[in-house]
Amino acid sequence: MVRASPKLSEPVKALATSFNQMAESITETVKENQIFAQAVPHEMRTPLSRIQLATGLLRKSSTEPQQVALLDNIDTYIDDIDELTKQVLTFSKLNAAIGEDKSISKQVIKLEAYLDERIIQLNQDKTKNVILYCHQQELECDPAYLRLMFDNLVKNAIRYAKSTVIICVEIKEVNQADTQLIITVADDGPGIAKEDFDTIFIPFSRLDKSQNQQTGGLGLGLAIAKAATKRMSGELSVSRPPDGGASFSCRIPSGYSLKSNS
Repeated sequence: MVRASPKLSEPVKALATSFNQMAESITETVKENQIFAQAVPHEMRTPLSRIQLATGLLRKSSTEPQQVALLDNIDTYIDDIDELTKQVLTFSKLNAAIGEDKSISKQVIKLEAYLDERIIQLNQDKTKNVILYCHQQELECDPAYLRLMFDNLVKNAIRYAKSTVIICVEIKEVNQADTQLIITVADDGPGIAKEDFDTIFIPFSRLDKSQNQQTGGLGLGLAIAKAATKRMSGELSVSRPPDGGASFSCRIPSGYSLKSNS
């Protein structure tokens, strides 16, 4: 965070001092929050492992269907908590990765093959029809950020779609000097009200309070997608198409070395 120069005359010097103190306080608070957010998931792993060990031992001596069903429920809860801790840690790391050299982990990615492979992994049950439109585009970026953005958007679309998810990748000229790569993930689900467009990117936000983790996820997927997009110097937005459903668009600037091999 920027600091004001202390080499000023009064009364501006007093104002500069107060500003710097406030900046230091904010910086310290952010650091504490980041340390806390990263430490909690790690600390939770040990008791979770002990619970898994205990349920495993109990399962060996449990023969009653009611006991087995209860142990199955406990295992499900453990999986939910483990997935939540992973997502909290991922989100914390994304927001803590400020000031790093973005060029270190960049790779040139052939998007059609890469996104096809991700779709296969994300739609193994083939419960929804996922269609990809991508014409030989390449993108130079950190593949970890691309995967986090894409996976979370597609998982969200598959969860809420009635039958179909459509993914489009295109290059658009902003002006003569700049272009953008736009990755759009649209579904034919119930859609999102305009007043909730900002809310859905807030961690743990739920538009439908009746949803549980099975029907509504853990509440961090879209927040992670937005943070990952930001790490690629891009912008993530949502809209409601005229024919219904929800459409998420990730716009990555030409500074991330995109091109089309047409």
